[in-house]
Amino acid sequence: MAPVFVRRAFALGVLLATVVPAIPAEAREATGCVVGKWRLVSVKGYYRSDDGDRIDRSGASGVRLTIGKKKAFFTFTGSKPLMFHGTFAATGPTSWKVVYRGKLQIGVSSTAKLLSFKDTSARGNATSTSDGDTTPLAGELRKGVREYLVPDGSRYTCTKQRLVTKVKLNMLGVRTGDTLTFRRIP
Repeated sequence: MAPVFVRRAFALGVLLATVVPAIPAEAREATGCVVGKWRLVSVKGYYRSDDGDRIDRSGASGVRLTIGKKKAFFTFTGSKPLMFHGTFAATGPTSWKVVYRGKLQIGVSSTAKLLSFKDTSARGNATSTSDGDTTPLAGELRKGVREYLVPDGSRYTCTKQRLVTKVKLNMLGVRTGDTLTFRRIP
């Protein structure tokens, strides 16, 4: 059942590479509150299509994110799987999980409201595995494929202890969004 969603998500990801809000040229590094060490505590995501597909995603707690002025580092090893569940209009109820492992290094910048990851700079051994298929994240990101746990082009709010990123996209009969909540770690 996952292949239908994966194909749509891939097509959507490729198209979205051109519609994610651009970070202004003066914002060439991450600043302020976002700089630091974070641990993902929750993911709340959805996928809705005009065809009647309704998929929700959650989980992935434990992903560690370190944001520096110019680079960000994701550590996926030890995190919980990202769980998908819902209904495809054509085939009925479905569920699957994606397991993330390894480390990812990627360029980063921010403004007062937007957080951006430079996909073309992605490096590392991080992978995602679903239904026995393992995909290297850095290679996919460099191709412009969006990744649920790398909130590129997201609006964010940040306090001393919490970073919340939100991405919402609507196009071609598909509505999708993700809210990732991180807690600062020492």
